[in-house]
Amino acid sequence: MSGKDVIFVGGCMRTGTSLLQSVLCSTEQTNKFTYECHYLTKQMYLFRARYQAYHPVDHAYFGSREALAGFTAGIVSSFLSLVRTQHQTPKILVLKTPELTPYFPYLLQMLPDARFVVSVREPKDTIASMIQVGERQQQRGEPSHFQALGRDMAQFVEYYKSYYAPLFEYLSNAEAGARARVMLASYESLLTETPNALAALGKFSGIDLSRLDKAATWRSEIHGVDGNANDGVITAWQTELEGKGLSTQRLGRYAEVLTAREIQEIDEQSADVCRAFGYHSQHAPGQLNAMGSRVIKARQRKHA
Repeated sequence: MSGKDVIFVGGCMRTGTSLLQSVLCSTEQTNKFTYECHYLTKQMYLFRARYQAYHPVDHAYFGSREALAGFTAGIVSSFLSLVRTQHQTPKILVLKTPELTPYFPYLLQMLPDARFVVSVREPKDTIASMIQVGERQQQRGEPSHFQALGRDMAQFVEYYKSYYAPLFEYLSNAEAGARARVMLASYESLLTETPNALAALGKFSGIDLSRLDKAATWRSEIHGVDGNANDGVITAWQTELEGKGLSTQRLGRYAEVLTAREIQEIDEQSADVCRAFGYHSQHAPGQLNAMGSRVIKARQRKHA
């Protein structure tokens, strides 16, 4: 499988990846909104570890890095074929896992026809949401990476950036064909400039979003994500808007969670990525796909 009619949704967690997935899965062209594909993330983690470390032990089994990559590409293709069948063979298969985003460069090479939609959101809102998830996890007695970060805003910003850095480092030197298969989707634009955002998203994905009902609940295969009582499995990650229609209620609410000093520190630490993503030092809506063109063009000039 070349990845034809497969769309991967990524981006840092708490940037609206689930909302973006729900929008793409809102029509009969796709599978229903479903669980994150953690298996593939683990498979790509293993591949990257062996590919980067490649030494005689690996060589004894694969013969070359290229053979290792080809073998893994076969596993990925078999997995996608199985998932497509499992989901009643939709015309377009949409899968989402934030943690898979750093591995998009490898998937771009293994699946030459797959497309990738990457969600971005203003860093302060994103980090505030992470902190709130950590608080809910602590209340539930669950282990929490966010709690481990405490209130260290520099670490939170680095965590945010880590989701995007590998992809855009790869795209800075990639051919135009690879860059054309990656779209940046602004969380803010999806909520505040919905018609234009949906038009751009539909054009890129090949999914007809013209009839999307902004107020509709998510079309889901996960019990509890369609507005009904949840199953308790992902409660710490859910907000009061989970499974509901598009809403601007969560925009700019970082001031309810962050102190003035923390806001300033995030602005300082994330200034570079904010410029790339089209955000200002204070909260302002980004533009759909703005970051991709800015970063890629700037790096093209640098390497010219």
